[in-house]
Formats: sequence, structure tokens, C-alpha cells
Amino acid sequence: MTKTEYLVQQVMERLEPTEEMQLIVIEGMCGSGKTTLARALSEKLHAPVIHMDDFFLPYHLRTKGRLSQPGGNVDYERFEQEVLPFVGRQDAFSYRRFSCDDGTFSETVCPEGRVRIVEGSYSLHPRFQPFWARMNALCLFLSVDEREQMRRITSRNPELTEKFRTLWIPMENAYFSAFSIHQKAHLHLKSPTEER
Repeated sequence: MTKTEYLVQQVMERLEPTEEMQLIVIEGMCGSGKTTLARALSEKLHAPVIHMDDFFLPYHLRTKGRLSQPGGNVDYERFEQEVLPFVGRQDAFSYRRFSCDDGTFSETVCPEGRVRIVEGSYSLHPRFQPFWARMNALCLFLSVDEREQMRRITSRNPELTEKFRTLWIPMENAYFSAFSIHQKAHLHLKSPTEER
């Protein structure tokens, strides 16, 4: 069993057998393996994944005041409008994905299904928590050793390492601290230092 398979097993043990709609929300530190776990769960459960990276704040909204708010760099208003009203239903729906690379939006479709996964930093933002509670969503928090975190970030995005270190990780940590995000999760998982 690989380390990722072990994490999937931990999550599967917490899911209740049901015919009702099920939501899994994966929050955690950048570089902790949220996307990897979401992909593995998606394959196991045949569940589409909605990535919070697609909801970072568009450039024209990145004011000093907004970015000074813990979690203010995520477009929680658009997530509330385009995802929350529909993600708890089994019907397909569409939403707009924002690209930080070129600042454009593109429409994507979340297919119909009984299980859906929302993954990424800021997915347990306080604005969303009442909805997750009403839907009995299984909320996860992934952590990773800081040295392993930087190793992964450097390996994945070497040109952005310094920005992660000086800007994005501090913003993420401020958000975690301000809202005690780790306490909102039902299951805490420590990401392995390597995949075997």
C-alpha cells in the first residue's frame, strides 16, 4: 500500500454508506498533498473535484484592504454564487474558473454525481462552513513538515519558491490562525515525506 493509498483508506473509513449526496472538503497547507489526495479519491469514488485554485481573487479585486483580510485572497463571493447553491445537488452545473496565469475566466462543467470533492486552501473559509455543516460534509485538514513543504514547492515551482516563502505561505498561515481552521476539520492527516 502506498502512502497515498493509506490516506485514501483513512478517508474511506470515515464515509458513511448512504444514498444521500456526499461532499468531501480537503483543506490544508500548500504542498501537503491536497490535490494528490483529491485525485486519488476522485478515482476511487468516481467523484468530480472542484479546485479552490480556480477561485483566487481576480486582479482587479486585489486591493490592499481585501488582501489584508485573513483569507481575503480567495473569491469567496463568487464561490458562494457559482458553486455552493449547486454542489450539494446531484445535477450537473457549470462555474467559471479563474486563471492566475493570464487573468482570464473559462467555463467548466461539474458533472452530475452523488459524491463531490472540493479541494484547496481556503476551502474551509468561515463563509462556507455553515453550508458544509448543513450538508454533513466530511472536512479534512492536511499538514506537512515545513522542510518537506518547501522541498515540494521548490521541486514543483522553483521560479515561485520565494513568493511562496515570503507571501503565500504567510497569508495562508494567517488565515489558519485567525479562524482556527484546523479545528474545523473532522479528520487530520499528516502528509508523508515521500511516496513509495
